[in-house]
Amino acid sequence: MSESTISIKGFREGLLITVGDGPWGGIEAALLNQIQAQREFFRGARVALEVGERTLDREDIRKLRDKLAEHDVTLWAILGESPETIRSARRMDLETE
Repeated sequence: MSESTISIKGFREGLLITVGDGPWGGIEAALLNQIQAQREFFRGARVALEVGERTLDREDIRKLRDKLAEHDVTLWAILGESPETIRSARRMDLETE
């Protein structure tokens, strides 16, 4: 997946990262590579992840949260349209709106 399908915008609460279509494993790897390449920019950031219609389960979200934490990045919200993704995020005490 190309980094061009990952959009990063700053807003009052932190960073909004919007990901495009494609296999989740590729998206996750591209996102983590971008964070590694720009680690000073991301260090200490709070991230809201917009996943669109993609379905992520608790394990997907947990793995991403833990990998982001290794880079001193906090995942605080998952935004999306999939009811399963929203339920999984809420069970992990993440914001969904």
